[in-house]
Amino acid sequence: MSAYSYINPAMNRLLRSPWHRMMSKRIMSVSYRGRKSGTDFCTPVSYYRDGDTVYCFTNGHWRYNFTAGQPATLRIQGNDYIASGKIYSGDRQHQLTTMAAYFKAVPQDKKFYGVKCDKAGEPLAEDIERASGIVDMICFELQEKR
Repeated sequence: MSAYSYINPAMNRLLRSPWHRMMSKRIMSVSYRGRKSGTDFCTPVSYYRDGDTVYCFTNGHWRYNFTAGQPATLRIQGNDYIASGKIYSGDRQHQLTTMAAYFKAVPQDKKFYGVKCDKAGEPLAEDIERASGIVDMICFELQEKR
């Protein structure tokens, strides 16, 4: 049994509790139905929000549930949002720019990707380029608040 089988349920409970503010500024829960199994899942993940678009980066197998704009419910800062999620396949520069913004917003994740910053605090472009090759970017378009 992996550590995630213990950590994820605990994190999901925390994000649904009155104490969510400890973590919910940069961690959300993604609830979705498995594309093959039809089973409901809830996965906590770091995120970056830009208006009505929410981005996350992952190499977890759960990402394959978002190949064509599948529905999801996102729990963000104590609120549930109906969203549509899709693995990003567009402009490469947009992905790199978004990943740089993500690392500035969620600096604790830089260590997981081996991303370092320059003296001005900007993530290094070559590190972002390398990191972007090992994960997919999932874009969630918020549709309505529940």
